[in-house]
Amino acid sequence: MRHLPIKAAVALATAAFLFSCGGGPGKKAPAGDALLSRFEAEQGSGPRLRLVLGQGEPVCSLLVVFPGEETPAVEGEVASLCHMLDAAHIGYGIEREARFDSLAVFEGKEGGPSVVLHGLHFKALLGVNLADPSAETLARFSDFVGMGGKAVLAGDAPVGMAATQRVPLDPPVLLRSLFDNAGTLANVLDDVGNELGSVACQVRKDGDRRFYVFANTSADTLDRIKILIPQTEGFFTEWNCEDGRAYSLQPASVGPKSLVVKTFEPFQPFIVCVSGEPVAGSIILK
Repeated sequence: MRHLPIKAAVALATAAFLFSCGGGPGKKAPAGDALLSRFEAEQGSGPRLRLVLGQGEPVCSLLVVFPGEETPAVEGEVASLCHMLDAAHIGYGIEREARFDSLAVFEGKEGGPSVVLHGLHFKALLGVNLADPSAETLARFSDFVGMGGKAVLAGDAPVGMAATQRVPLDPPVLLRSLFDNAGTLANVLDDVGNELGSVACQVRKDGDRRFYVFANTSADTLDRIKILIPQTEGFFTEWNCEDGRAYSLQPASVGPKSLVVKTFEPFQPFIVCVSGEPVAGSIILK
C-alpha cells in the first residue's frame, strides 16, 4: 500500500523524523511498561517520536483508489490529494485499482462494513478519476455500497458506478463529503475555531492504547491550539518527547470528544496516549 508523507518535506526534514500515514502495519509494541522505558531511554525528540510511530498499526478510515499505473500525472494527483487529506487530519491509505480488486476484502460488522486491505480496516472508499474502471472495480464498489458502506467518487467516473456521492475534485466540496463519510483523526483548531492544517496528526493503535501524534510543521509558534480527540473514555497521558516522561492529562469533555489546549513551539511534536489502564510511572500534574 502506498502512504505518502504528511505535510511539507521541509518541515519533516527540519523536525528530523519520518511522519507518514502508516506505511503498512507497524511493529507491535512491547507489553506493559517496556515501551515507556524504551521511550524514556531514547535521546532527543526525533528518536522518541519515531519509536511511537513504529508501534501498533495506523488508524486510517479512508481508502483512496486510483486507476492504472503510476505516471507523472497520477503522481501529481496523488500528491495534491494527500496534501489536502493531511491538512484535514483524515487518516488514509492509497492503493491502485488493480491491487484493490485483487487484495481487498469486505467485512461486515456492527457499525457498518469495512474494507480490509493489508491488515488495515477502512470504513470509507474514495475513487479518484476512475473513468474507465474494470468490471471487477464496478462490482466491488457496488457490493460495498450494497452492504451499507460509504463510497465517494471524485472527478471522472462512469455513470453506472454505484456510490453514495459524486463530487468534483474541488477541495472544499470533496472535503465536506469526506468529513461526512470518513471523519477525522482529530480536530486541530486555531484560537478562533478554524481547522489548522499546519499541525500534522497521525494515530497509532496498539491493543487498547491509541497514540495521537501531533507535530507543528511550521516555523511559527502556535499559541493555545485546541485539539479535539474523538475519545472520552480511558486514561489520557502526554508522552513528552523532550524529557521522555509520561504526564497524566485531564482533558475537558466537549460532547463526544476530549479537549486538550496546547501551545506548539516551531516543529514541536506532541504525543497523547489514551489507554484502558493508567500508564505505570506516569506523573500526575496538580
